[in-house]
Amino acid sequence: IYLAGKGRRYFYAVFGIQEQIKPMNAVTTQCEIWEENFNRVFKLGSSIDNIEIFNHPIILDETLRNKLSFISDKKNWGLHFRIGIRSLSDHDYEMIMASTGK
Repeated sequence: IYLAGKGRRYFYAVFGIQEQIKPMNAVTTQCEIWEENFNRVFKLGSSIDNIEIFNHPIILDETLRNKLSFISDKKNWGLHFRIGIRSLSDHDYEMIMASTGK
């Protein structure tokens, strides 16, 4: 999970996808939080598990940005975070997680 915006710009947590991604009207939750307007914006979804909030957020500094392959435009790197959800390569995931010190 990346938190964007002034005063943030860091990776905050990681989680696992619990099931195959499917249309939101097929996703059920404990609290039935998926309302019709929400489903119009987010058409696909999945339950998540194994949420791990980092003890120390991973700052997306220039060194880390330059290592991540999904950021192809290093000058305008923030544009790559405008998409709410994106798939990362194993390499990029490992680069981010290596920054946690684990």
